[in-house]
Amino acid sequence: MKDQMLVATEQKARLYNFEQGFAAFGGDREAMRESLGGKGAGLSEMIKSGVKVPPGLTILTTQCRAYTDNGGKMPDGLMDEVFAELAHIESALGRKLGDLTDPLLLSVRSGAKFSMPGMMDTILNLGMNDKTVVALAKSTGNERFAYDSYRRFIQMYGNVVLDINKDQFEDILDDLKDEAGIKSDADLGVDQLKKLIEQYKALVQKKTGAAFIQDTREQLAGAIEAVFRSWNNHRAVYYRNLHKIDHRLGTAVNVQAMVFGNYDDNSATGVCFTRNPSTGEKSSTANTSSKPRAKTSSPECALPSRSPRWRPRCPRYTRSCSPTSPGSKPTIATSRTSSLPSSRGASISCRRATANAPHRQQSKPQWI
Repeated sequence: MKDQMLVATEQKARLYNFEQGFAAFGGDREAMRESLGGKGAGLSEMIKSGVKVPPGLTILTTQCRAYTDNGGKMPDGLMDEVFAELAHIESALGRKLGDLTDPLLLSVRSGAKFSMPGMMDTILNLGMNDKTVVALAKSTGNERFAYDSYRRFIQMYGNVVLDINKDQFEDILDDLKDEAGIKSDADLGVDQLKKLIEQYKALVQKKTGAAFIQDTREQLAGAIEAVFRSWNNHRAVYYRNLHKIDHRLGTAVNVQAMVFGNYDDNSATGVCFTRNPSTGEKSSTANTSSKPRAKTSSPECALPSRSPRWRPRCPRYTRSCSPTSPGSKPTIATSRTSSLPSSRGASISCRRATANAPHRQQSKPQWI
């Protein structure tokens, strides 16, 4: 009966917003994980349980399989459906992708049935371009944050979508820091970030023969395809072979409103657990990186939640982060449970682990 429901559901839709996912599969966790992936299923369960989550949509794993079966060609009409659903998300948030007053930025993430930490690709800050960066600076009153987000996006998009080696971006960044006599990315000023952006764009032009993509819809289409493509990258294939995961499962794609971990000194990014991932002990644990130590390629610190340096940044366990504005008061939680700490501008994701089988988790937090 469940299999029949799953087939019927997949025949009718190729994507769902986070609020629809749970009902579409009748709350059947296995069916949800099969089609929405682990991340998409978790987001739908969180919303169903009453946890506030930044809005978004999940493209079903069937579309990744269709992409692969079609020789790496996007399924016909899929992006039309994505943009139609995105319009509802934009309406709910009061912001639009590419808007020149209050632009919406997106994250685009993979999400397979089984966790494959670090194996597939992610795009953050999608929607940044030469014009929206100015709008973001004005709407937030934080010019440095806006240009820092833009340079991060160019590097990530350039590496994941345009296939430019990330070390080439890092070399440019390191040269700029050496020239300025600074050691930390957080010490880069607005003018230096603007210079870095121009150098990154010049690298993209040199490597691809085209200017960095300014059309935000084209950016989104490219990012979604890159996530589909990453299902069969060498890291993912090796991991599935190692863990005996079916290569035909495919990955879902989660497109979600951004929450920022690099907004100010009270912002952070990290991963929270309801059990200790190493021992299985029933205790809240978190690995985080705060804005002053933020680095695009690899975080320079990962502190457990019991650290006195981390806790003061997170006033109350029940406080949560807002996807609507980096400067607004905390209103939205992105963790699986509502009892874990987060702070303004921070995105904290939560994973469950059993006492006997500690959950594997990616050691490198993503900047969101």
